[in-house]
Amino acid sequence: MLDKINIAEYSGADINYYQGKKFDVLLLVWTNQNAKFPWEDNFEEKYRSIQALLDRNADFKF
Repeated sequence: MLDKINIAEYSGADINYYQGKKFDVLLLVWTNQNAKFPWEDNFEEKYRSIQALLDRNADFKF
């Protein structure tokens, strides 16, 4: 589920298309070269800015 702070910024076209109806959002998250996800220990910081985690209020925006 997207954090409410990210809905308008990242799903604006969806909101317009569905005109107030509920809709699902799929967020794909890739691992880094060491097979670690951004929320796991030992995730390499240099990869953190490549993908935003939209299920939380993060400082990073595309």
